Amino acid sequence: MECRKPLDAEERAVEVNRLLLARLSSGSNFLALPVPSVRQPETTPRSTTPNPEFACTVKEAGAMLGCGTTKVYELLNEGRLQAAEKFGRRRMVLKSSVEALLQAGGISARAAQPTKSVPARSRIKDASSLAAAIAKLPVE
Repeated sequence: MECRKPLDAEERAVEVNRLLLARLSSGSNFLALPVPSVRQPETTPRSTTPNPEFACTVKEAGAMLGCGTTKVYELLNEGRLQAAEKFGRRRMVLKSSVEALLQAGGISARAAQPTKSVPARSRIKDASSLAAAIAKLPVE
């Protein structure tokens, strides 16, 4: 038995078509179907680093703004910063949005919302127990 070398995609398509034509010309009722083309692998290598001119990492954005990564994620969720396309697992931030936020006055430019101070919950339920607690305090 003769051993032949493997055919590449184009040679294989030519051989399949030659065999189909031979079968059709012999009077067979066999229906010839087109052979799908084989997609060639991409020759241009994909970039392994993001374009530093347009985007930066969350950590770099935090350094530019003078805050931590948690605050950068909050700003992204609030819409005050714009996210770029993810690079692998890393979330990227558009440098233009960081610069725009800095031009607008930085992170503290947003109107501060008043915070309500909540008194600590007292463990003493009524005035008599308060008086008893005071009486137990050592007197010097």
